[in-house]
Amino acid sequence: MNILRHWHVTENFVVDVMHDILEGIAPFELSLIFNEILQDKQCSFSLERLNSSISSFNYSLADKNSQPPTLLSCNSVKMTASEMWCFFAKLSLANWGFNTT
Repeated sequence: MNILRHWHVTENFVVDVMHDILEGIAPFELSLIFNEILQDKQCSFSLERLNSSISSFNYSLADKNSQPPTLLSCNSVKMTASEMWCFFAKLSLANWGFNTT
């Protein structure tokens, strides 16, 4: 790539939010967070409760095609970039099961 006329690997940085964050870092971090919360005995979080919240959330018409899938495991969060974006956008609006008791 360094032989290109107007581009050099040490001078040009390209950030791709979709691949770097939404499909890269975010699923990995969510897995770590979910597993940590599951170990907290004072938290009423469970995978079943999270999946129930994801399924029962009242998504807008614009979000119907980007609705996050239910999770099979907290160890590997698998979502497309648009599903992850929708999950994060609705996270503060929904009762995803993170309530502490």
